[in-house]
Amino acid sequence: MLIWIPIGLASGWLLRRLGVGGEGLPSLLAAWALRVALPATVLKVLADLPLARLLHPAVWLPWILLLPLALLVKGLLARLAFLNPDQRRLLLLLGILGNTSFLGLPLLQAVMGEAALAPALLYDQFGSFPQLLLLGTLILEQRAQGAQKRGSAALRRLLAFPPLPALLLALSPWGLPLKNLLMPLLGQVSWTLVPVVMLSLGGRLQLKLDAGDRPALALGLAVKMLLAPVLLLALVWLLGLRHTDLPVVLLESAMPPMATAAAWAADRHCAPALAAALVSVGIGLALLWIPLLAWLLPRVLP
Repeated sequence: MLIWIPIGLASGWLLRRLGVGGEGLPSLLAAWALRVALPATVLKVLADLPLARLLHPAVWLPWILLLPLALLVKGLLARLAFLNPDQRRLLLLLGILGNTSFLGLPLLQAVMGEAALAPALLYDQFGSFPQLLLLGTLILEQRAQGAQKRGSAALRRLLAFPPLPALLLALSPWGLPLKNLLMPLLGQVSWTLVPVVMLSLGGRLQLKLDAGDRPALALGLAVKMLLAPVLLLALVWLLGLRHTDLPVVLLESAMPPMATAAAWAADRHCAPALAAALVSVGIGLALLWIPLLAWLLPRVLP
C-alpha cells in the first residue's frame, strides 16, 4: 500500500499542473477528508475503544514531550541570527506540530498495518489537534484582542472540528451500536481517506523556495523529524516505558510539519512560502524516513 502514497501525491501535483478542478481542488479534497472521511475513520476505529485506553501512551506522551521540545526549539531559534521574526514563529510552531492525521494515518497504516490506526488516532485526536489550537493561538494570533477572546476562538475551533464530534460519539454508549449499523458505509467512506488526502497534498506541493528560506527549511525539518523523536525516545528511556504501541507513538512524533498548522500560518502571513515548503519537502522525506525509522525502532526501544 505504501506505493500508493507517492502515486497519489504525484497525481495531485499533475492535476494541478493540468488545471483540472482549478486552484480550489486541493481545498475541496481536504474538506472531504476533514469533514467526512476522517470522522468516518474515527467512528470506525474508535467506537469500541474502552475508556481505559485514554490512559494509553499515545494520549499523554505528546504532552510530556511538548514542554521540553518547545523550550529546546525556542532556545535554539533565539541563538540563530539568520532567522527573521516570522521564520522563528513559524519554526516554533511547525517544529513541534506534525502531520499526524492527513499523512500520519495513511503512512502508518501502510508501514505498520491496520493495527497502527487506533493508537495513531489517539495521538492525533488527543495530542496533535489540541496542541495545534494551543500553540496556534499563542504563536499566530497576535492581534489586538484579549487572551480570553483568543481562548474562546480556540474553543470554537475545537468544537467545530468535525472529527471531534465523531470522537465524542465514538466514546459514548451510542458509538458501538451506530458503528455496527453503519459499518458498510463507514468502511467505504473511510477507505477514501488515503487517496483523497494524497491528492489534496499533492495539489499543494511547492518545491521552489527563495535562497534566504533554505537554511530555515533544513532547520525546521531537522527539528521536527529528527530532534522530536530523539527527545521522545530519551523520555521513554528515562521513564522506563514499555508498551507494544510505542513505535507508533514515536513514528507520529517523527512526522513532518503539520499541513493544517502551515495553512494557519500562511493565513496569518507568517512566512507562507517557507510554510508550504516545510510541508511539501517534509512529505517527500517522510516517505523514506518513516519506513526507515519503523525498521530501526525495535532495535533501540527498551
